[in-house]
Amino acid sequence: MNDHISSAFNADLADLNTLTVSMGGMTIAQLVGVLDALRHNPDSIDTLIKNDRNIDNLEAEINTKVVEIIASRAPVAKDLRVVLTSLKIAQMLERIGDFACSIGKRSRQFNNDQAVMDLQENLNEMSDLAISMLIDVVDALKHSDVGKALSVWQGDINLDMHYHAIYKAIITKMDEGEIPASTGTQLIISIKNLERIGDYTTGIAEQVYFRINGEDIEGRRPKKSTA
Repeated sequence: MNDHISSAFNADLADLNTLTVSMGGMTIAQLVGVLDALRHNPDSIDTLIKNDRNIDNLEAEINTKVVEIIASRAPVAKDLRVVLTSLKIAQMLERIGDFACSIGKRSRQFNNDQAVMDLQENLNEMSDLAISMLIDVVDALKHSDVGKALSVWQGDINLDMHYHAIYKAIITKMDEGEIPASTGTQLIISIKNLERIGDYTTGIAEQVYFRINGEDIEGRRPKKSTA
């Protein structure tokens, strides 16, 4: 490969990485916005949900870029890993955006419920942890930081622990008649969505690790047993 072609190829890979990191930033903004709206400004949720289309559009742009690079450059080895992991990471980010939207839509049924507000501190802690994990994994992607990717991967169990604790608290309040079944169901689905956001974030960490090292993370992902 001559210098001109090599330079153009590197530029293509850099552009792809920039798009993927930008999508990560957009997804962070979506998740932060939805969770902040739940706490302070429920009226802004509809606007945030509409913004999910921008994440979908960026995923489509990344898909197109991946196809173009594979067709024109025939990447191999580490270059191929960059291309393929970008595709997978974009898919995971899109799902995280969808989960954030789902939380926003469901929140309409429990926003002003006093029994739910009694759980607010625990919900805030779980929300903040999910946001922190997503911020860290996008930073790991941007800076090719294996250590930070591993930290996210190992920390997913903490989000699971929050999920199970809040799940049990909701069930107790439903059994005692403090939360209607319909409200409790929507709240359980919402915290499950947060837990799934953690799973997809951890999946991105695995892709970052594979991109850099060319191998999977050893061992099983730390997980708390399901409720």
